[in-house]
Amino acid sequence: MPIWRLFASAAVGSSIAAGFSIGTLLFAVRFLPGVRTPTFLPALHGHVQVFAFAVLMTIGVLYSFLPRLWGCPVPPAWRAWTAFALLFGGLLIVLVGVITAVRSLLAFGSVAEVTGAVFVVGEFASLLYRRGESRKGNDPALITALGSAALALPLAYSVSLLPTWQLSPAGVQASYVLAFYGVLVPVALAMSGRLFPLYFRTRLPARRSLALWIALEVVGLYVRLGGVAFAWNGGVRLGCALQATGILGAIVALRMLEPREKRAASARVLWRDPTAWLVHIAYLSLALCALALLRAVWPGWMPPQSLEWHLLGVGYVTCLIAGVGAHLLPGFARQRPRSQYASWVVLISLTGALVLRLWAVLARGSSVAVSGAAAGVLGLAAMVVFAWNAGLSSLRQLTK
Repeated sequence: MPIWRLFASAAVGSSIAAGFSIGTLLFAVRFLPGVRTPTFLPALHGHVQVFAFAVLMTIGVLYSFLPRLWGCPVPPAWRAWTAFALLFGGLLIVLVGVITAVRSLLAFGSVAEVTGAVFVVGEFASLLYRRGESRKGNDPALITALGSAALALPLAYSVSLLPTWQLSPAGVQASYVLAFYGVLVPVALAMSGRLFPLYFRTRLPARRSLALWIALEVVGLYVRLGGVAFAWNGGVRLGCALQATGILGAIVALRMLEPREKRAASARVLWRDPTAWLVHIAYLSLALCALALLRAVWPGWMPPQSLEWHLLGVGYVTCLIAGVGAHLLPGFARQRPRSQYASWVVLISLTGALVLRLWAVLARGSSVAVSGAAAGVLGLAAMVVFAWNAGLSSLRQLTK
């Protein structure tokens, strides 16, 4: 099995089996009289969606994309399988440790995850070193994003469980901040700069400018974390402002709002393409998240963390994976998506899931449970259809 398919199948399968399913359960149990929500469910939901779905999908795509970009051999299969076993196996052990409250399992699983993250960083550094030509695939935005991920990925796995080997709220929040803003957002911005001109006919971005905006966002990330660590509110506000500025600057640098290039060979009409709508919803969500961070510059107001996580998780990361992945993943297998109608179903389902989940964050009263549970069901349905459309659910394809 190609390594990208292994990571992608595990990522989407985890989101279906545990991510959106647990998210639905978190709200559905409110309809059951006398039943309390297990305290470990939010931690399970977040860890699966961030580290199993988003991070594993990103790593799997990079395992296939970077060797093609840089003209170097794909890493040996045993090394890729080792990385996967450490990351996914460690994650499963952590989840069991969370459910059973056994600290030794949490410790062992977290060590495996951190080891896997370091292993992956070493693999990508080796690919960069072995580029076919000294400047082949030279992209300052991608190099900047990978440099950020090299630091943030092991840290994100570490901080949620240190120093007490338990999922403390502060550690969990710090791990999400690192995973989103240190790994997922920088890599997604850089990959968008390379893939959007191909799939959505955007104009080529100024890669150096994009790299600078990504770097500014990453600097803001660590200023923000330093402010939290030392209880320095001014540092938190400054970091949020730098992050917001970097994100908004990067979106402008991607040139998504400029007229699209006209190509005689391209028959697709973008406004009739559901994947184009998905990526625009993704970047609208990222822009809204940046504006919320910018609002935090004023003392006394910070965006609700659940709002931030779901704008990033459902709005940006999931919609971007669904939009780009519908082209990219079948392309890795030299195939096409099975049905454009399926992509419309994914678009409608994910848009509904995003709107309902944000309503559950901002609203009050009985509608919260209804909208939250409905959002989980729609997200689950979107992932099932996406997996089928991208060929990840076919047993015959999985064995190839």
